[in-house]
Parts: sequence; structure tokens; C-alpha cells
Amino acid sequence: MKRFLYSLLLPLSILCSCIYEDEADCCRPTKVRVEMAVRPDPMMTVTRADEATIRDLNFYLYNADGGIILHRYQTSATLRFECLPGSYRIRIAANMSRDLGENPASEDFTVSHADEYDVLPMAYEGNVTINSSSGGVLALPAVEVRRCVAKISYHITVAPAVADIELRSVQLLSVPRSVSVFNMAAAPSDDPDDYTDCPEMGLSGQQAAGDCYLLPNMQGMVAAITDQRQKNPENAPANASYLLIRAVRGSKILAYYIYLGGNNTSDFNVRANMHSRLNISILGDSEVDTRISSYALNVHDTYEGNTIGGYCTYDVMGELFVEVDGDPSPLTLRGHITASQSDKERLLVNDASIGSGRDLELANQPGRNGYFLCYDFPVYTTANSQVAYTVTVEDDAGFAQSFDFRRRFANRLQVVVETADNGKGRVNVSQALYAAEISGTRNHVAMCHEMGCTLVALPAAGYRFEGWYTTDGYTKRLSSSTTYLYIPESNDTSIFPKFTANALPLEAELTPPSAFVVGVSAQCNLALSGTDSPDPMTALLTCSDPQIMFTFPNGERVTSGSAVSLLSGTHGISFTPRAAGSLTVTLCVTDGFGQSVERSFTQEVRYPKSTSLLRTQASAYPYSNSPMTLTVSSKEYEGDYTVSCTVTGEECQVVYNDSVLQPDECITLRAGTHTFAVTSYSSGRSTFVFTVTDSYGQSTTARGSITWK
Repeated sequence: MKRFLYSLLLPLSILCSCIYEDEADCCRPTKVRVEMAVRPDPMMTVTRADEATIRDLNFYLYNADGGIILHRYQTSATLRFECLPGSYRIRIAANMSRDLGENPASEDFTVSHADEYDVLPMAYEGNVTINSSSGGVLALPAVEVRRCVAKISYHITVAPAVADIELRSVQLLSVPRSVSVFNMAAAPSDDPDDYTDCPEMGLSGQQAAGDCYLLPNMQGMVAAITDQRQKNPENAPANASYLLIRAVRGSKILAYYIYLGGNNTSDFNVRANMHSRLNISILGDSEVDTRISSYALNVHDTYEGNTIGGYCTYDVMGELFVEVDGDPSPLTLRGHITASQSDKERLLVNDASIGSGRDLELANQPGRNGYFLCYDFPVYTTANSQVAYTVTVEDDAGFAQSFDFRRRFANRLQVVVETADNGKGRVNVSQALYAAEISGTRNHVAMCHEMGCTLVALPAAGYRFEGWYTTDGYTKRLSSSTTYLYIPESNDTSIFPKFTANALPLEAELTPPSAFVVGVSAQCNLALSGTDSPDPMTALLTCSDPQIMFTFPNGERVTSGSAVSLLSGTHGISFTPRAAGSLTVTLCVTDGFGQSVERSFTQEVRYPKSTSLLRTQASAYPYSNSPMTLTVSSKEYEGDYTVSCTVTGEECQVVYNDSVLQPDECITLRAGTHTFAVTSYSSGRSTFVFTVTDSYGQSTTARGSITWK
């Protein structure tokens, strides 16, 4: 989350600060009662009570297919509903002043510009994972809705040196008429009719201040602008938003154009939930002072990105960062941190407790300023797990920005099943604050407070459970019972369940054929041994070509994804490749004890090879029939061939089965020897080229020649 401050002195000197925001997390099945608070994004500085008011909510819950499974319209800021465990997408439109209905169209989520707002429209969109709950209500973290408008606060002062300039009016112009609350960063319209102007506010004297609101207007960047003097009507995008200040100096009518955006030069983007403070000093009626100061703040800690199920873990090397982007000079920044919830003596910054508050030295301006941050408890309990602290950064012009952080800590338990010495089995974890099986493994991670959690060992078929141990060496046993109540004695612990096999290990060897040829039957051999399971084994076969048919010795024929029953021994599996390229065959075999092994091979499949040979006489008399034989042979191909012949030499023809072969004419032949008759009606040399092509498009050529004399 960043806030931006831009300060400059012109005929107008402008101070801007911009604020934005982010999202949330978890998963499981049986309906869950869910409770979730909705509150405004705290990052926008609130100067009116109605800027933080939530008067009504339209709540929508979407499934993975994008369908609406739940709609609520309510005036309460606390959502309560029931749904099955799983992953969902949430949409909340606040302060729409009406029920948008069960199945709203996209235009129903559109808000229109208002010159004055009773309450500000707000919205939130994000993903949530709802886990099963053993009882009661599942309380999800509060959702922060973001305001759909930008706020402009201006303070205009005429410098004492030009006290003969008198203000007349200020007006906000070129503001979007409408925006979708769930697409506030959309590209803006090019149609001027989609923009409007706010009412002109009359002024007098040499000072004025006020606030106004507008919908976001993302007009982009103009990279060519490098000086604030160039941020003018001539260089601005056609529909960029701006303040127009009118004044007089004697007989002169003056107009000052203040374009909004993320900086005082190239940025014309007005973002939702942005609060821009414009401190405008009018220094004259023509000259421009180009001094500029701009900076942005990014304040974050490493706990934010290292949570498990929404809970932070102990980290002696945790860090807090205050990043200053841009050069605040001539301003100087100061930092301060306070804690509002937690044991303030155990929340440490650079190894010193926060206590009633500590100053943070910002040595790098600009740059990154880092501090060690640690919340140190041997065991986190319900009472001590909550941490709330605030980082405040203030410049010597009096502008302060505060960044609030709330963190929940819990004790981490790692249940390590997969070690080199362990057998097969799983563990069920219940009654934890959060528990999940680590993807791709049988290991678990759980987060607990002082009540701990319950572990149940589930040995696989053919295995027994030996106990719960403190290390992967299995030297210190905690319990031999399959059910174990874990009570944390430290904030980070590992526990190791031990499983031992009851049966001989299953062994399998899969031997591929030496070569794969398209259309030619091949055989691989599967050898099964080792297991003493009396029951037949189940072999699940998969192939990269799902259409290939596999034949087992018992005559059973299956395709990819099918299972067959096999006994110990060697089994020949035959099949015929259908196309050239890489082919992968995988067999997963499971015995009666539940032991499984997987074997696979990948080989290249080639097309069959063929040869062709043409025999002719060396010479012959014109007008005589000369015999010519074409021999086509292949050990790998039994189909038809397409044969064509090209002839060089004048007045020469080739005859097959009493038919003259025309140029580019094709005939169909089988493998073997075929006799052609050749006649020439003039002397000279004739060359014959036969092209022989199989059904896969593979071609060979045979050549011969005759001299006619």
C-alpha cells in the first residue's frame, strides 16, 4: 500500500497525496456458518463522518464457475451467511442505496457522479477460502471496502508579494459521469459527452479551501512532460480532470489550470480512494517557480507475506520497512511507531521494546529503511496472540501519514510423515486454529494456541503405527497411541509419526520393446514380484496416446486409464503405435496390502521403412517394347503404395497392365515386383524416376535409364 505526496511551488504550489489498497485467504465440505465484518479502507484520510459510513451492502458470493450462489442486501455492516466449505469469489457493493437483485447485470454495478454525496460508494472484490468449522461460527477477517471516488482537498493562498491578485472562483472540470465499482481502473472513455463539470464555487479575497469528489479518471502518462510548466491544456489528454482557478489583477482576468494526477508532471491518473491535497500558492500572474518535491511511502513488514492460514509465526529475524520513493527534499521526514494492542514490552524494534512508542530514524531519504521486528513469546495464547501497531511518518511541513498493522500470532506445529525411514500412512489433524496437508506430500502444518490440537495416525494397508516422536531419527517417543493430544510447549515444534511395513515390498519391472514402428505390433513386459499379498494386484495403465488398445496375455484388451487384475509373474503387453513421435506408457501397480509402485517408459515411434529398386535394359531399339521391373519391399509395412513415374526423353511412354501411364498419374501397388513395358519413338536416352509412397506419406524413389539406338 502506497501513499503519495507531491509538493511544488509554481504560480501555484501543489501538495498531493494518494492512497490505494489490496486483498485476502483458506478451504473444506458440510455447511459452515460464516461471519465477516465489512469496514471502510482505513487508508484514506477521513475528514467527514460520512466518508466512513456504510449505509447498505449488496453482497454476492460466486462459485468457481462464476455463478452467483448467494446474495444479501442489508443495512448492517456485518455479514452472516451459510455455505459449503470451498473457494469462492466475493463482491461487495456498498452504499448503492438499493437492492441490486439476485442476478444483476454489469450496468447495475455502475455509480454516477454526484456534486455532493450523503455517503460514498464503496466496493470490494476478492477471493476467499472457507474451511469447515467444528462448531459455532467461522469468523473471517474483516473485509475493507474501497471508496469509488477520489477526494481533492485544495488550499489556495495568494502570496503577500502579489496581494493585488484577488480570487474569484474555483471549479473542478472534466470529471467522469459514471464508473463500474468493480472496474475502477478501466481505460477512460474518449467521448467528451461521458464527462461533466462540477459547479463553479465563488471566491473572494486571497485565501480559499475546500473539498470535492470525483470518480476515477485514468488518463495515463505523458512521458514527454518533464517540467511542471508543461502540465497545461496544450499537453494534457483531452479528457483529463483539472481545477480551474479564476482571479483578477486590476483589469486582467486570470485563469490557472491545475491538472490532477499522481505527480506534478507526467501523471494524469486520478485513482479511486486517492486523497490529493493541493496546497496552491499563487505567486504572480505569469512567472512560474519550478521547484518541486515529491515522494511516496511504502510501509510494510515481513509478517504480511509469511502467514500460515492467516496466522503469523515467530520470527526472530522479522523486519519492518519504511521505503521512501522519490526525493522529499527540501522536506525532511520523521518516523514513529506505537502499539495499541499486545504486550508492548515483548514487541521489539531493533531489539528494544516499543513501550509507549519509539522514534524510527529514516536515514535514507530516498531509499529503504529497515528495522528488526519481533514479537517474542515462548508460547502464543489466546490472550497474547493479537498485535496492533501504527507507523506514522510526518514531514516538516506538517503532513502526516499513518499505517496501521494488525497481526495474529499462533504456534506452528509441523507433522512430518515423509522421511527416508518412514513407512506408509497418513495423519488427520483436528481442532487446530488452522491445519492443512502440504501440497504434494503427506506432511501437515497446523497453527494452535494453548488448547493445542488432536492428531490421529492412519497407517496404510500392510503397515502399523509405532508412535509419535520428537525427531526424524525416532529416538524419543512421545506416545504410542494412534490418537495424540498435542499441547504446545514452544512457538515452533515438529512431531514425527512412525509407520512400519507388515508386508514384503512389492517389486515391478517394466521392459519396453527395442523399437516402435507405426502400424507394427510391439510388446513390453511387466514383471511383478516380492509381495506376499494373496490377492491379485491391480494394474492401472495410462498412455500418452489414449486411443491405443493394449492386449494382455489373458486376451483382455484395454485403453489408457483402464485397470486390470494381475498375479505375480511376467506379463507381455502388446499394442500397435498409431502415429510417429514420443510415446509414454505408465503402469501403476497396487497389491492387496495397498503397496503401490509406478513404472513408465518413453520411446520414439517412427514410420515403417520401405525400399524400391528399378531394373531396365541398358539399350533398346526404338519402336520396340522394352521390359522394366520395379521391386517394392518392406518388413514393416503391409499396406498399399501410391506409385507415380516421371520420364525424361521425347516420345517415350510407359505401359502398365496395358495402360499408358500419363505424366503425374498415380497407380496403387502392393509390395513385390511389378513389370512395366517401355517404348520410345525416337533415338536418344530416356530416364525413368518412380516415386513410391506409403499410406503415412513416406516416399522412396527408384531410377533407371535406357538408351534408344
